[in-house]
Amino acid sequence: MIPFVSNNNTIKWTFENLNNWNGYSKWSKIVKIGPTKWSIGIKKKNMIDGINYLGIYLTYSGENKLKKNWFCETKKRIKLINQTGQKSNITIADTEIHDHIFRFWGWYQCYNWDNLMEDGYMKDNSIIVEIDISLKYYDFSKISNLTDIILKIGEYEFHTNKGILCYQSEYFYNLFVNKNYQGSVIEVKDVQIADFRQFLASFYPHFDEIDRKNFIFLNKMAMKYKVSVLRENCEKFLMKDTRRSLENKLKYANNYDYHNLMKHCIESLDSVQKIRKIQESYIYFDFKESTKQAIIDRVLELMD
Repeated sequence: MIPFVSNNNTIKWTFENLNNWNGYSKWSKIVKIGPTKWSIGIKKKNMIDGINYLGIYLTYSGENKLKKNWFCETKKRIKLINQTGQKSNITIADTEIHDHIFRFWGWYQCYNWDNLMEDGYMKDNSIIVEIDISLKYYDFSKISNLTDIILKIGEYEFHTNKGILCYQSEYFYNLFVNKNYQGSVIEVKDVQIADFRQFLASFYPHFDEIDRKNFIFLNKMAMKYKVSVLRENCEKFLMKDTRRSLENKLKYANNYDYHNLMKHCIESLDSVQKIRKIQESYIYFDFKESTKQAIIDRVLELMD
């Protein structure tokens, strides 16, 4: 069994007797989804604008909350139900990674508290909150029938499979096949537990999405462990990242030999002014000669 499991569930809870409520946190019953226990909370919170808002929260607890080699990707859709039909349900959707540190998520300004009853979201001093939860969780701490190698960081163990590691990583292929490593445990050095956990989840057993929060360390680890599919996904992410400057993309293309990204960047230099800006930047002096030549060739191409 591969340590990746998906679960879907809905928590729906009516919070009652809110007429004399002091505004402190109220929680629903606990619902077990996968290996974790989830609960909805509400709170009346006075914000800096002087308005009282209804806040809605989601938290989990359970045996996995202290495991650094466990985490889950949580897709959630929160609904504040309109009980009179006057208005539509209020909905917000989000995706987060929950681990041993990040166990709490909140929608702090869901709705103006003083307007809840008038607009149909509160009836008989009660509100109804519904949360759809979709979990993908990983538990590398558990031994499965595929476990044949343990990657260890300090006291934390990641139970994995040599075949999967070899298939995705040249580093591990060289270690297990070419060097014929026969041990059952490998000590992993110079990496944070949380980073290594997400690194494994990026290709083992499926591909986690790369985003601006995890790109930097995933890109470095793709190079260190020679994971070609992760390298390709990092390159694709850079090409699609519209918020990243052309100079920054060129820097990555130059430093990490991202050939498709380099071609994309050179083609994006569609004016002499853009090229001059690159040549006058501090990063230009650190470019490889092949990168500088590609930029010069682009100048000549535009001048034809």
